[in-house]
Amino acid sequence: MQPEDLTLMDTGTHCSFGDESSYNAGRYRGIAIVSMQVSFFPEYNATIQKILEESGVTELKWYELSSAKMRFAALKVIEYTLTSAKEGKLRVDVLTWDTYDSRHKIRGRDDLLNLAKMYYHLLNNVIIRKWGEPGFWTVFPDEQSAIDWQELELILQRRIMQVENQRKEKDPDNILFIGLEKISQVISNECPPVQVADLFAGIGVHSRESIGKHASFFMVRKRKDCRRISEQLRSQLQKTVDKLSRSDRERCHILDKLFSQCKANGWGVHLLRTYGLKTTNPTCPINFWHYTPQSDLDKAPTKTRAIIPQDHEDMNKSP
Repeated sequence: MQPEDLTLMDTGTHCSFGDESSYNAGRYRGIAIVSMQVSFFPEYNATIQKILEESGVTELKWYELSSAKMRFAALKVIEYTLTSAKEGKLRVDVLTWDTYDSRHKIRGRDDLLNLAKMYYHLLNNVIIRKWGEPGFWTVFPDEQSAIDWQELELILQRRIMQVENQRKEKDPDNILFIGLEKISQVISNECPPVQVADLFAGIGVHSRESIGKHASFFMVRKRKDCRRISEQLRSQLQKTVDKLSRSDRERCHILDKLFSQCKANGWGVHLLRTYGLKTTNPTCPINFWHYTPQSDLDKAPTKTRAIIPQDHEDMNKSP
C-alpha cells in the first residue's frame, strides 16, 4: 500500500479490504471482505507478504491459480488467515449471487451497478452487524474505476447514521458510535489483504459453479465413502476426476483444505449439501453467504436505476 493509503488509518480503528470474482461473467459472481482492527493490520499485512515472498509468488490471484507453487502459497495464506480468525483478530465475509435467480435474471441488468450494490450489502452487514462494536472504518477495495466509490461511501455513511439514530430512539444508552471514514481504492499487487479477498471471493464462486467437479473429486479421494457406492458410479466419478484440468485439481485441493479446516473449527460451513460453500451461522468469523432475493421487488439495477437501496431492501433481514 502507498503511504497516503496508510495515513487514512491514522484516525480509524477498523479497516477492511475487498475484491470481486467474475462480476460480469458466468452464472455465479462474488465479492469478499477481509476485515480487522487497525492495530492488527501491520502484523497481518507483513505476514501475508512474507508468505508470498517465500513462496516465490509476486501476486496471489485466484484466476491464475494453476500450479503447485500457487497452491502451496494459497494454502499457507488460508491457514494463517483461518488461525487469525479463530483468535478473533479478523473476519472474512464472502457474498456470492446467482444470476439465474429472480433478482438477476432481468433484461438490461447493469453488472457494474449490481456489483456496487452488492458491495453495499456486504459492507453494511460487516460494519454494522458482524463486528457490532464501536469503531471508525476505512475500506480499501481493489481498484475498479467504473464504480462510483464516493457515492457508495455517502450511501453507507447515511445508512450507518440511520441505524445509529434508530438505536438512539429505542435506547439512548445503546449507541455504538460507528462511522465510515473513507473508501479508498488500492492496487491489489501492492496490498496483500486485497489479494486474500480475491482468493476467498474466487473460492466462494468456484465452489458453486464447479460443485459437480468437487463432489466427484471428494468422493474419489475419500476412499471410505467411495466404498459405499456402486462400482459403476465409482467408475463414472473416476472418469470425471481424470478429465479435470490442472487448474481444477489445484483448486479442488484448496477447497478441500479450506472446508476441512472450517469444519474442524466448528464454524458451520457446508459445501455439498448447500451446493457451494455456505455458513449456517453468519456470526462465525468465516462467513460464506448466498444472496437470495429479499422480495418480489428486489431486482438488480438496470442502466436507468441508481445503486441507492430502496425501502423494501431491508438489510436487517439479511444474514
